[in-house]
Amino acid sequence: MMQRFQGVALKPAAVLLVLALFLPSCSRKKNKPFFFAAPDSDYTWTNISPDGGFISSVAFHPATPGEIWLSGDDAGGIYRSDDDGATWVRFETTPLDQSTYSLVFDPSNPSRVYAPNHFGRGFLKTENAGATWMMAGTGLPLLDPEHRVWDVAIDTANTSIVFCATAGGLFKSADYGDTFTRLTPPSLGNESDFRALAISEAAGLFSGTNTGRVYRSTNGGSAWTEITDTSFLPVSDLALTANALYIGYVLGYITRTDTFTNAGLTLLNDAGGPGTIESGMWTALAAVSGASANEDILYVGTQYKAGSSKWGFFRSADGGATFVKKVSGLDGNSVFCLAADPFNSSHIACGTVGGGLYLTTNSGDTWFRSDKGIIATDSLGFAEDPSSPDHLMFSSTEGYDGTPGLYETFDGGATWAEVTSLPVDAIALDIDPDNPDIILAGTFKDNPGIYRTTSGSGGPWTVVLSTTVQIDRFVRDRVDPQRIYVTATDYASPANFSDVVLYFSPDNGATWSPRTAFPVADVAAHPNNPGEAVAVYPDAYATTDSFQSAPVSLGLAAFAPGKEFSCIAFDPEDPAILLVGTTTGETYVTNNYNPSGSGVTWREVPNIATDVHMRRIVIASGGGKTAWYVACWAGDSWVTPASTPGLMRSTDEGETWTFLSDGIGSSRLIWDFIQSASGPKRFYAGLWGGGFLRLDE
Repeated sequence: MMQRFQGVALKPAAVLLVLALFLPSCSRKKNKPFFFAAPDSDYTWTNISPDGGFISSVAFHPATPGEIWLSGDDAGGIYRSDDDGATWVRFETTPLDQSTYSLVFDPSNPSRVYAPNHFGRGFLKTENAGATWMMAGTGLPLLDPEHRVWDVAIDTANTSIVFCATAGGLFKSADYGDTFTRLTPPSLGNESDFRALAISEAAGLFSGTNTGRVYRSTNGGSAWTEITDTSFLPVSDLALTANALYIGYVLGYITRTDTFTNAGLTLLNDAGGPGTIESGMWTALAAVSGASANEDILYVGTQYKAGSSKWGFFRSADGGATFVKKVSGLDGNSVFCLAADPFNSSHIACGTVGGGLYLTTNSGDTWFRSDKGIIATDSLGFAEDPSSPDHLMFSSTEGYDGTPGLYETFDGGATWAEVTSLPVDAIALDIDPDNPDIILAGTFKDNPGIYRTTSGSGGPWTVVLSTTVQIDRFVRDRVDPQRIYVTATDYASPANFSDVVLYFSPDNGATWSPRTAFPVADVAAHPNNPGEAVAVYPDAYATTDSFQSAPVSLGLAAFAPGKEFSCIAFDPEDPAILLVGTTTGETYVTNNYNPSGSGVTWREVPNIATDVHMRRIVIASGGGKTAWYVACWAGDSWVTPASTPGLMRSTDEGETWTFLSDGIGSSRLIWDFIQSASGPKRFYAGLWGGGFLRLDE
């Protein structure tokens, strides 16, 4: 099974080689919004995202033709199609925030399916074809990075035996994955990060590592023989036929061994030399046995690589001796995972990086998109047009080279148009409240910084701030919206931490300058006073002149030493109240804010969140009532077994809290959250893997 690669020194965001101005090319994407309302709840979630997203794993049912399962990435959920991919239904019975890089059917009992969560949210399995799910995997690592599960393999001779490749070692279960023990024979050397597995009764068990080494065991993991004899790039995938083992490495390198030993190891594709195939990062494989190794069919999928045309989907009908590129209908998408139909070797499923699922029935000669009903998009940045609230933009980019996903709607999400004029991926967006043709887009690290257009989403776009750090969010002054603050995070490689500061524009985003000498995670603009704001990260700092002069500490760091403050909001009805959240799930409030810092006192507000990074706070007032909302995120390295991401709400100034999780969909990993300009009871949320949602109360 192909696995997403992490750990090699590659840039995850697109590197801009030239600044090109593109004319808009808008492909209409229609979706039927999903409405979710819990019985007796006072709120309704509506997913307004277009179909598709990042597909992290796909598998054909081994015994039922036409049945396909897949997983979205980043808590995108698990889906099943019973009509050969024409329509999809998400399993509502899985725990929230689930996704997998390795969907594996038990060959002796296909109702048993394993779907371990790569990000450490548990070893998920079902015994009844998805009717119910359970968390298994006792004995697997619990903390990051060791808890990352890359792959699963089942012993075909005794399917109670399950092997699990993790970033913390290789594990074996003898009870269908309920409990695991670590395999540590000396013949495995000092390997600790296992990336891919392949198994057959005839050839044995194979494991690939992040050091590029591949091992073989013929006795259930008790002893191993190394197939490779040197360290190399990380293994990203293994594919096994009756004749050979195929090894895919990051960047597009592929080898084969017909004898399952080092003596038979042959380089099929030299990605760094004359090879036919290249990849910006990972390499996905699927193989079908032929009469001999030289007649095996090998399918290869790779990711966009800047400056190269040697990426996409490839087919070999001669065991990898030659490859032919087959991308007609793939719409320029990067390939993440592949699966071959056991009933028809010409029927291939291709999961893409942000572009949804594609199928072919002729070995890749032509492809067609097949993801109706799948919502697995990452909504990292979004913006509402305050002058026309049905005008929305959101970015579903994955932050990898060549995977932009910027969308725009003018009907509240009933239909979306893809925006192709912006030459790089955007993670933060802003629409001018007075002139919606003025749009700002913030980029990932190692990219230019901030783009601006004055002609609407069709561009042209101009770089107005050049910085190597990631632009996280735009915050406009509440009284003078020409003043804009920008927070920058995630310093680049090589590290330039001095760039992770607060930036300010006095002229509606036309020009920018750094305004602090310290990192800033969030800014709250005072609801009544222009130029007055409070910034947080190492402390809470107040300004009355948009940080032109040195800001004043409000004493929060002294009250809560060692905490990192990640989000902040004023009460718009009573701006003496400031609410602050942290990267570890605490909330603090002052009821006597003033910008001089004199007399400001703080208290901790108990809440119901555990092990989360608080990303956004909104305090909403209307109809004589005030509510506090805290958006909590726990993705990747932030997650622990106790993490409780989601949206918390309190209507009594923190005395009691409720999670608004009923009907939210597959994911609770809220990356951003805003109040709509259309009224006090409408909000928008962007989720990792869960799409772009509207909340109505």
